[in-house]
Amino acid sequence: MATAQFNDQNFSNFHQFQQLILRHAPINNAELLAQQEELRLISEYYKLRLDRITSSKAALDYSMTLALALGAFIFIFYQSLYVMPTMRHHVMMISLLSIMLGMIFFLILSFNTPFSGPNAISPDIFSRILELWKTDFINPVR
Repeated sequence: MATAQFNDQNFSNFHQFQQLILRHAPINNAELLAQQEELRLISEYYKLRLDRITSSKAALDYSMTLALALGAFIFIFYQSLYVMPTMRHHVMMISLLSIMLGMIFFLILSFNTPFSGPNAISPDIFSRILELWKTDFINPVR
């Protein structure tokens, strides 16, 4: 996810698991219901996985970028209409306002991509979950 690309090997393994479930012929209604629920969960997994990959790409929607830029321009323009005793105070007020808006934009862009960049969610917990699943697959609890 940090590279905003699919891991083809993991996708292939999961696809093989899905094919195995699809090839299974349920014996009774309970197995049929379980198979349908597993297929629904797999479909949900695919959707969530695609969402994670697309959310790892660094891009703001055009409308959000436009709204942020226009809002900042209007806010700075409005603040520049104030009358100050000296030009120095006026420049300091506009400079501090611009710095604050720049920091807000930086935070929006920084936290817009949860799976890449310096604030990325690490894949350690996902690796632990996969290891637990592998262990449960080898030694199933009955």
